[in-house]
Amino acid sequence: MGTPPQSFALGIDTGSSDFVVMTPNTAPCAAGNCTYGTFDPTKSTSYVSQNSSFATKYTNTFVNGTLASETLSLGGITLTNFTVAVGSVSNDAANVFGIGYLPDEATLPYTYPNGPYAMKNAGLIEVAAYSLWLNDINSQAGSILFGGVDSAKYTGSLQTVPVVPMVASSASPNPAQSNYVKLQVTLDAIGTSKGSTSTLTTSSGFPITVLLDSGSTTCYLPPQIITNICLAFGGCGGQAPQYTLPCSLNAPNSGNISFNFSGQNITVPISEFIQNGNQGPSGQMCTFLMVPKNDTYILGDSFLRSAYVVFNLDANEIALAQTVFNVSTSNILEITNGSSTANGATYYTNFGIANAANASNIRTGIPSGTGSFQPAITNGASTRKSFGAATLVAAGLGLVALCGGA
Repeated sequence: MGTPPQSFALGIDTGSSDFVVMTPNTAPCAAGNCTYGTFDPTKSTSYVSQNSSFATKYTNTFVNGTLASETLSLGGITLTNFTVAVGSVSNDAANVFGIGYLPDEATLPYTYPNGPYAMKNAGLIEVAAYSLWLNDINSQAGSILFGGVDSAKYTGSLQTVPVVPMVASSASPNPAQSNYVKLQVTLDAIGTSKGSTSTLTTSSGFPITVLLDSGSTTCYLPPQIITNICLAFGGCGGQAPQYTLPCSLNAPNSGNISFNFSGQNITVPISEFIQNGNQGPSGQMCTFLMVPKNDTYILGDSFLRSAYVVFNLDANEIALAQTVFNVSTSNILEITNGSSTANGATYYTNFGIANAANASNIRTGIPSGTGSFQPAITNGASTRKSFGAATLVAAGLGLVALCGGA
């Protein structure tokens, strides 16, 4: 970012909406703890301050700084006059690429086109949408694809569910979007399986609304649901809110947890929820990445790694399919505008898919399978010279996008 370019990394966050980068002067960075890198506005000739302060809070961190316009290069595309929040005071060193709804920006009542909308406005993608493929926890890379779907990264068919609306600020500049603030959907049931035993986890709390948040490693669910899952795997140790499970579950074929969204099951190995970093005194117990909570429910990276998820901000819809781990091939189709009627549907598919055969440096094709999510192939190819941005990212507990300057 900037001129000349300065490179740094960011955490991809579907749970927030602002692009936040730290300066070298923030306390953690000044102490040498900025592993993601920093941005120095004094060294960029394209930096333009918007003369507006910025402040936001995450779960355990805060950032204060200034809004500015800059030139951003990401995944082979370039955005000019892109709005960024340059953090000068923070208790954390992480840079964040928030890609949620505009009414969730920390600048309300003022909003600006964040990453997905800026790409749409620049004509790089037709729809403010992106696909998330976190890949396995032990893999070296995952990806985020703006404006498209990569059918090689999932199995079966994508099934679409509506984003659950909520009341946004009355100052929202776009009334049509004002009820859509968080990328949250309805979770209808959870089931577990271990060996020959399968259990449907029932609770008076189902269905529940869950936020799909790539900025969170952990899943936060109602206490009774967590208790039932613990029982299915022999009982949890520790105390709320931090439970533990046997470290032996962090092995292949140790069991699964299935999450049902309007009939679409996403199956997650129990090993994805076992963190080896914090073992008990005996060395036999590990941190369980599910935390009981009584209000906002979140499915974080420990769930998202097993799902291929398409977030369509324009259509207020999210499509999910079972992911395919560690696949090296791509089969990319462009997401285009299509009619949408989500109300009351159990299964419904409204994404339009256009053949992007002439797009730069991508391979295209038609997804296999006969599920309800099928491409609507247009006559000819996309007319955009550059479609989407497939960004390879560092592996681990989340996505990290690599940024540079134009």
